[in-house]
Amino acid sequence: MSVRKHLIHVKSNQLMTGSTTEPKLPNASDISYGEIAINYLKDKERIFIKNSDDEIVPFYSGKVIDDNEAVTAQALSDLDSRINDIEETSVNLENMENVTYSVLKPKRDNGKLVPGKYYRITDYVTTTSQSNTRSAGNQFDVIVLALDESTLSENAHAMLHDGDTYFSTNNANLGSWGLKYCLDNDTNKFGWADATNGKGVIYYMKDEWGNECPYDFKNIQFIRKISGGLYNPTDGTDTYVYTFTWLDGGTVEDASVTQQYTEYSCGVYNNVMLAANSGKFDVIPFKLNENVFISSSSISTDFNGVYGNSFGVNCTKNTLITGTELNGASYNLFGNNCSSNSFGVDCSANTFGSNCSNNTFGDKCSNNTFGAGCSSNSFGDSCSNNSFGSNCSNNSFGAGCNSNTFGSDCTNNSLGINSQSNTFLGGCSNNTYAVFCKHNFLGNDCTYNNFGTNSYYNVLMQGSSHNEFGEHCWENVLCAYVNYITFVKYTENTTVESGNSHISLSVPSGTETNQDNILKNITIACGVNETETLKVIEHQTLNDAFKTTYQPANSQTISV
Repeated sequence: MSVRKHLIHVKSNQLMTGSTTEPKLPNASDISYGEIAINYLKDKERIFIKNSDDEIVPFYSGKVIDDNEAVTAQALSDLDSRINDIEETSVNLENMENVTYSVLKPKRDNGKLVPGKYYRITDYVTTTSQSNTRSAGNQFDVIVLALDESTLSENAHAMLHDGDTYFSTNNANLGSWGLKYCLDNDTNKFGWADATNGKGVIYYMKDEWGNECPYDFKNIQFIRKISGGLYNPTDGTDTYVYTFTWLDGGTVEDASVTQQYTEYSCGVYNNVMLAANSGKFDVIPFKLNENVFISSSSISTDFNGVYGNSFGVNCTKNTLITGTELNGASYNLFGNNCSSNSFGVDCSANTFGSNCSNNTFGDKCSNNTFGAGCSSNSFGDSCSNNSFGSNCSNNSFGAGCNSNTFGSDCTNNSLGINSQSNTFLGGCSNNTYAVFCKHNFLGNDCTYNNFGTNSYYNVLMQGSSHNEFGEHCWENVLCAYVNYITFVKYTENTTVESGNSHISLSVPSGTETNQDNILKNITIACGVNETETLKVIEHQTLNDAFKTTYQPANSQTISV
């Protein structure tokens, strides 16, 4: 932290000597270079700064202004507020004592602190005792304020450690960091507290780029499997990585330190993680989240940024990968208790409700929305713009499945590659759809349906279940209570209700409440086309009215 210049409020309300309009300027000897003076003469307010030529000049919004340019009262008030904010968050270095941890803790324990004094812990280093974690040992000093003789504020500051070459080389602005620091190595509060070698616990850090984590993410590392400079969860070797990792060949770097580029729209910005285990100190201690973003020079020689991701309470062990897309792993939002989700390269703008876990995504899966309790779903590459209600689990999607909509409680469904724009209302489960199934609409409680290849524009209303469509069945409509239906191959030209390729099986008018007349267990064994004339409909309760209405003109046999 660089030494702060004092902010001097010269609350003068005097006019300049011999003037009836201009407020008095301070003498050059009254303030030092870089200090500010303020004159509060009513309607003539001025702010002055001493420049490098030892001159007093008017100052406004960071610019030198003409002597005759007035500073408005509102502008003065706004600047004064900013000055006050700086004073409140800055450390008065003239009232700071350098101490080691072993000196400060007895002072606190024995009530020997000096109220209002800052204490700079010069030997602080982050440690962790949680399994599969470690500290990188990137040392910086922690500054805490004594509130009274036996209490230290847990709102702390960071400062470069004497002799530092790591943070300073990377132009890190430690003076802008915000920390929460507990002097005690309390394992009942913090699952990673080191009761043996710890020097207190940082349990919140916000850096100058707006990244927030409930631990020291500049040091704490987690294990991921890495092979050949790439994340490889199957065959990789256990490797310690940072929360925001840049893999540069065989080197593991903290991207939040080494890959910040203010001149480009990339870097690590505004990512927020809340604490794990809900902060219930009396029940379960906090634990480290183990969420990781990984970027690799083996995918892209340029670091393309990690922006705007947000994790709710108790989200742990999620892994996201950036690649060649600018901000590829960005703007993902997780509700509470979302854990162990794994993402391929450049998955962005996905939104998860609470309790969404163990989902797996291929590359470039973006703009998907999940309600609460969506877990153990698997997505191939390029699955985007899909929407899921709550409790949709154990669904499997091939590559290129886009713009599908699922209501709540849709589980164990399988969609082949390039299945798009399908709509599933709540309770649709255990359905299997081959490749290129598009624009299908399934009502509530549609279960155990099996759609063959190239089935388009099918509509299943609620109660339809155990239906199997053969290949090339297009634009079929299955209305309410139509169950156990099998369409064998090549039924495009079969006519049941009206028109080729528009098959419709529905409850006859006036019989909706008569269970004997509900259509069930129907099998269309062979479709009718230019060469086939046989059509068999098997149904024990099929009545004459239904036969008359639905008998195809070119059918030779109807067997009931």
